Amino acid sequence: MSDNSTNGQGPSKRLTVTVTNETRYKLDQILQSRPRSTSMNDILLEAISVYLNEQEDLIGSRQHFNRTFQRSMTQLENEVIRHMNLIVFLTASGLAQLAQLNGNLDQSSTLVNPGWYLKLGVEGMLRDGERLNEQLRAIRSVVDEVKQT
Repeated sequence: MSDNSTNGQGPSKRLTVTVTNETRYKLDQILQSRPRSTSMNDILLEAISVYLNEQEDLIGSRQHFNRTFQRSMTQLENEVIRHMNLIVFLTASGLAQLAQLNGNLDQSSTLVNPGWYLKLGVEGMLRDGERLNEQLRAIRSVVDEVKQT
């Protein structure tokens, strides 16, 4: 490759390319279908330009896919968090109702507050959460070992 500067107009680098006979035949056919003022160099520059534009479209598509995928994953994560919060709330409400029905509460007693169960659960996770996670990891590793044998 050598410099072949043309004052900013047209190509500024020379490339030498070796092609197969079949490719040369196709290039000749394209050249014959063009006006006489068209050169083989023009055909090759056009082919390279089309190829590079397609590559840019592919790169752009990948970037668009990555951004879209990341956005979808964030939305999915938020949706899972909302559902987890709903499950926790429903569980606490259910426990409060069970305590109301199963306990020594009569009609004149104060209703059991589901918030108490939520508070109790959060306090327990803060106190014992990491230890519980370690136990779950240990159980998973044992299960994985069993599956491999």
